[in-house]
Amino acid sequence: MSKITGKDGEAVFNSNTLHITGWEKTESDSIIDTTDSGNTGWREKTNKGIKDWKATVKGHFDTTDTLPSAGDSATLTLTRASGSTISGTAFVSSINESLEVEGESVMEYTIEFEGSGALS
Repeated sequence: MSKITGKDGEAVFNSNTLHITGWEKTESDSIIDTTDSGNTGWREKTNKGIKDWKATVKGHFDTTDTLPSAGDSATLTLTRASGSTISGTAFVSSINESLEVEGESVMEYTIEFEGSGALS
C-alpha cells in the first residue's frame, strides 16, 4: 500500500482551477437519539439522519486567479494526488483573503464550501 501525497492535489470550481496549497473535505451524518423508556440504561441511536458535506480550499492568491464570490454555486471537484476525484454541487459560504504586511509572505485565501446533494 502506498501513501498519497498532496503534491498533485487539485481543486476546480465552476471549471476554474484554483491555485491551492491544500484542501479538506468533511462528510457528516445526523445521528438520531432513539432512546426511550424501554432502554436499559444505555442510549440507542440510529444513523438514518440526513447526510451533509463541506469543504475548505486554501491557496496563495495569484493575479491570474478568478476567485468565486460568497453565494456562488457550481460543481466543486477535489482531486487527490492519486488522480481519484470527489465531486458535487457546492455553495461558497465564505471567502477569507489574508496578507501579512510584515515579513515576506504572499497573499493567501481560504474558501469555505457547503455541499448541496450527494458527492460522487
